Amino acid sequence: MKLDKDIENIISQGKDFALYRLPLQTTCHFIDGQKPTKEVQSLSRLCDIEGFLISPFSTDGCEKTLLIRGNNLCFELPTNGDYLHIDYHLNNEKSSYTEDFERFSSALRDGDLKKIVLARKPFIQIDYNANETLHFFLKACNLYPRNFVTLWHTSLSGTWLVATPELLLEQEGNTFRTMALAGTRSIHEKDVVDVESWDAKNRHEQQMVADYISGILNDKGTIVESAGPYPSQSGELMHLRTDYTFNSTSPVGDILSSLHPTPAVCGFPKQIAYDKIVSLESIDREYYAGFCGPLNINKRSGLYVTLRCMKFVQGGAYAYAGGGLLKESNASEEWTETCRKIETLLKILE
Repeated sequence: MKLDKDIENIISQGKDFALYRLPLQTTCHFIDGQKPTKEVQSLSRLCDIEGFLISPFSTDGCEKTLLIRGNNLCFELPTNGDYLHIDYHLNNEKSSYTEDFERFSSALRDGDLKKIVLARKPFIQIDYNANETLHFFLKACNLYPRNFVTLWHTSLSGTWLVATPELLLEQEGNTFRTMALAGTRSIHEKDVVDVESWDAKNRHEQQMVADYISGILNDKGTIVESAGPYPSQSGELMHLRTDYTFNSTSPVGDILSSLHPTPAVCGFPKQIAYDKIVSLESIDREYYAGFCGPLNINKRSGLYVTLRCMKFVQGGAYAYAGGGLLKESNASEEWTETCRKIETLLKILE
């Protein structure tokens, strides 16, 4: 597969960069890192800067909110890709997940917590080089045309590949878009396209996210249109989704600070769930369940929740997946849901 040699050189040399493709688009954008990556101290200053933004789930840890900057190069996706097929071995960490599940379930039973999101990050053993991550990106674009797909690298964050179905915030002028996405089923289940066929647990989980987001939007602006909930496909999975369009004069950073983290990746009530995740979850989420995307590029921003992602390290990659727990959640069913989400990442390697 022949691509711009400048892009391949930047990736192979370990320089900072961001590569992304917006949902249902065929054009890829490459931020070449010719300007130094900037640490963003406060989301309130986002209206003054331009680049590719990456922000972690929690800013209380080592990970920083970063802005990857440089020239914006564009190329069209190859129509007939000869993609790599990589042998891999997925490590099983079910015992640690089960222990986390019990701790989270206890928190749900004993307090005011209504929902909490539990994540895991199994290690995938693979033999790869830096340039091959570019092929993984292109294959992800081919497999998941409805998703926001991005590959980024900085010396501070490492290298991440993301193929997320969830928009956090899109902005053009004073018009914004967002969505409430929650609940998970396989596309092969009976009547999955009929929202009425979804079980109470999934519908309750999505409604919790929708209520939270609509409350934020009513506080920050005026909702001009909403649609949903309706089943929305992402690869082999289906989620319940409600779309919102709203007008606001609030700065984009102010709205982001209010939205993130939503109950879709954290829980509800948000602060209680966040504190429990930070104190009880055995993994470091790093940039998983944070957000990323182009900021103020061509006077538009599109920031997406960092889901369906993996971080490349020496000898392989960590795959990240999570799911929302309610009081009635079953450990076996929740484990299966995370396995289905991780399978979307394994397909990129296969």
